[in-house]
Order: sequence, then structure tokens, then C-alpha cells
Amino acid sequence: MFILRGLLTSALLIGCASAAEVEQIAATRTWTWQVTVAATGQPGEADCTLDLITESYKGRQQISLKRIETLCTLLGPVQVLAAESLDFGAVQIFVEAIRGGGEHAGPVVEVFALTDSALRKIGEQELFDASYQRHDQTIVAVTGKKLFSFCVICGGPDANPDDDFFIPATLTIGCDGLCLTPTIKRAERTAIEKQFAERKAKLLAEVKDEPSAQTRILATERVFRQFLQRH
Repeated sequence: MFILRGLLTSALLIGCASAAEVEQIAATRTWTWQVTVAATGQPGEADCTLDLITESYKGRQQISLKRIETLCTLLGPVQVLAAESLDFGAVQIFVEAIRGGGEHAGPVVEVFALTDSALRKIGEQELFDASYQRHDQTIVAVTGKKLFSFCVICGGPDANPDDDFFIPATLTIGCDGLCLTPTIKRAERTAIEKQFAERKAKLLAEVKDEPSAQTRILATERVFRQFLQRH
């Protein structure tokens, strides 16, 4: 059984915190643990820090959320949710944020497991319109939409909506990490596969003299169809 207690969603990352100042970005708590996302320094500078921190009478655990490509940059609100297991002494932690990489970057859900002795990352998944599903206050799944796009420089939706295809999906812990399963209905799947094929054909015609572009388009089709086959 898991107990979910508290949820604090931060506002945007605003302002400039000096390297010596710690800025609390988002936080929540379980029966036992205080869970915090905290940052220091300028988000885009090499010496910034961005950490997930857990604290209780049992001790303190910490893991870096900093990325090589985007350092400590966060775009938009940040969510932290935590569910504590009374049966196994484990805590599941979900951190949701847009991690940068362009104005069209999508939100990423990162999942962590916390025990008395360790805090480790289970995995991450870009997921749009994420909604956390609970049973008896347990987080049993995250529902949302997975994006497949023919756009190579967008890093997310809206640059050209004709290039973007969203598939309803459910994220769960398992599969030696995270499982993402499509939940699209048969009629909707048929329609979106038709639209996808039409867009692919149009784009291939436009780049008929560009082998690398054709390869990229066909690779996008391959991962799109492989994902739908998980249904």
C-alpha cells in the first residue's frame, strides 16, 4: 500500500539565485520524507546545481537533475509527487518539468525510487498532458500523450502541427524500468495511421533528392509503428 501526502507545484523559475543561495523549486512530503527540488546559481551556467533532495529522521539522500545539454534550465511549472510504501519501505517519486532544449520542448516525467539507503532514478519519459492516476492514494499509472514528429529541430510540438502525431499512452513502473503502452482505440488508430502515411508520403516527395532526410522520415515511421504494436 502506498500513501500519497501533499503536492506543491512551483511557479516558473524566475529570478537569479546566486551560487551561494538555494532556491526551492518544488516540494512535497510523505509520512516520513520531505522531498524537494532545489537549485543554485544561474540555470544556464556550468556551475549551477539542480537536485532532488529527500530528508527525514532516517537520513538525507540527494541526486542531481542537471543535464549535459540544458544544464539546470527548467521551462514552466515543476511538479513533485511522492508515494510511500508501508509494506516495503520504498518511496516512488515523480518529477515533471520541461527540461529545456528549445521553445517547443515537451514535459518530461522522471521517476525515482527511494529507500532508507539510496535514491536512484528508474527512468524518464517525455509525456504531454500527464495525469497521475491513483488507487487508494497510490500512484498506479501516469496517463498522457506520446509525441511522434517529423520535425527534426522542433524539440516538441507546434512548429508545424501537420508534422505532429500524439498517441494516448499509459506510463507504469516495470519492464526493467518504465513501461509506456499506447491506449489508442482502434478507430482512432486507423485514422491517425492514415494521416501519418499521407504526411510521410508528402514529405518524402519533397526530399526525394535528399537521402539523409528520407532516412530520417522512415526512421520516424519505424518507431511510430513499433510503438503502436505494443497495444
